[in-house]
Amino acid sequence: MSAPTQGVTTLEAELRSAHAARRTGVLLFDVASPLSVRFRAGEVIGGGILDFIGFDALGTVSLRGEPGRASFRSIEPGEPILHRPFELLLDQWARANEEWARIRTQLDSPSRVLSTTPTAGPSYALYAPGRSVRATAKAAGVPVAVAANMAWQGLKTGELRREERFAWFGLRLRAPGITPATGYTRPGHATLSGARRGMDARLLTGCLDGSMNMGELVDEGFDAPVIRAYLIAAIRRGEFSAPGSGWLLRDLTWERQGCTDRGLDVS
Repeated sequence: MSAPTQGVTTLEAELRSAHAARRTGVLLFDVASPLSVRFRAGEVIGGGILDFIGFDALGTVSLRGEPGRASFRSIEPGEPILHRPFELLLDQWARANEEWARIRTQLDSPSRVLSTTPTAGPSYALYAPGRSVRATAKAAGVPVAVAANMAWQGLKTGELRREERFAWFGLRLRAPGITPATGYTRPGHATLSGARRGMDARLLTGCLDGSMNMGELVDEGFDAPVIRAYLIAAIRRGEFSAPGSGWLLRDLTWERQGCTDRGLDVS
């Protein structure tokens, strides 16, 4: 059974309410990257964004900065993956989110591809061919937050530079009902010049037949923000639920927020 909260609220307020009432179940908080938090007897035992779970996922969501709508489902919350006292958890959560806010003054998301500049030191060697922060974290065997902090430093000192690419450019996606036989003829730049007057989303859906990845679609002339908006909506609708969709949604919404915050197109 799901009990909705009236109106828009903050995540911290909902967490504290569930803790005070010693509730057991799952708190659903609907923001740009919808979050679920699992409770047992008022203590947080897990949570995340879709399949992106654990403290690393929770720490990417602001406790106070992004109001949303909440509901609580009184169901069995599953096995615990977090074992921290509530107040300690909230303190560490707030600190982790403050770190991400600092990192994002230089880096819109860990999916951004970075490369080295001539002044780069040996510690940035993994970025030499051009790599996303997530790929670099995996290659180095370190948490994404650690790699992101190092990337922040490299961008700040000028040893790293942003490329106009993202990790999700390698993604191939087939839209519901679209196959190579039913999709549009592969567009050229002349076709897409008209699409930019309001037809981008419709043309994009027709091109998502699995034959091209997102980077190839950008090369064809689609704007990255148009593809990003489609992916966000598709993941939220449940049309794309492959492994990694949780962190992908987190990165995509961060990138979109970066565009809004800076008043420009971070593509």
